[in-house]
Amino acid sequence: MAQTQTREWPELGELAICVVESIKSNGAYVKLEEFGERQGFIFIGEIASGWIKNIRSYVREGQRIVCKVTRVREDRESVDLSLKAVSEERKRTRIQQWKDEQKAHRLIDVVNERAGTNEAKEHVQILTEIFGNLHQAFEEIAINEQAFAEQDLSGDWIEHFHKVAFENIIPEQVIIDGFLELSSVAPNGVEAIRDVLEQVERLCDIEREITVTARYDGAPQYRVVVTAPDFEAAENIWSEIENTVAEPADGFTAKAIRA
Repeated sequence: MAQTQTREWPELGELAICVVESIKSNGAYVKLEEFGERQGFIFIGEIASGWIKNIRSYVREGQRIVCKVTRVREDRESVDLSLKAVSEERKRTRIQQWKDEQKAHRLIDVVNERAGTNEAKEHVQILTEIFGNLHQAFEEIAINEQAFAEQDLSGDWIEHFHKVAFENIIPEQVIIDGFLELSSVAPNGVEAIRDVLEQVERLCDIEREITVTARYDGAPQYRVVVTAPDFEAAENIWSEIENTVAEPADGFTAKAIRA
């Protein structure tokens, strides 16, 4: 599925995904992949550094490339582009972003099919405005089920959106945010609370890239943040936190609450 257009032209300095359409003696014409049938031109001097004997040694028809927008013509009929201004690292990053966004638009169709409505697709533009891009919207709700509600979005489609995100999107990190409510009337209450917090933070596992932090958030609450490389690891750590506070001592009360 092609990405939904929200803009007619790229901005100056933007990295654009392009497909080479034709090669001339003085440069190459390309299609701007994310802007419908819009065209751009790469002057031969912007193909690569140094003297270029044969442009086809650097680009070929049908090739997908990443170019920097160097000028948007006043007539809005074309843009000037530079291929040589984009490093290999920036090219790889931009291509991956484009692939992620294409995947996100395909997942929208899955959400609509499961929901039996077109509501998810109708919200693509607002989700893009809120989260920066559609793939980021899937990532946010995969990590935080309340991400859309926090943005005042509602509807039955959101439940299906969350399930599709959970099944298909693997974020770089999973974060579980919560609180511990700790209080004690015992003489050693301060020490007891400190001991629980230390037990919680000892659940960190550097080798498994798991971190757990517990910070005072106003009596009797302590904010706990679990960061892990995947959902299963994060959920397992949260379960261990719940077990840690499940059997408090006399005069001591403790409760773990997911945010």
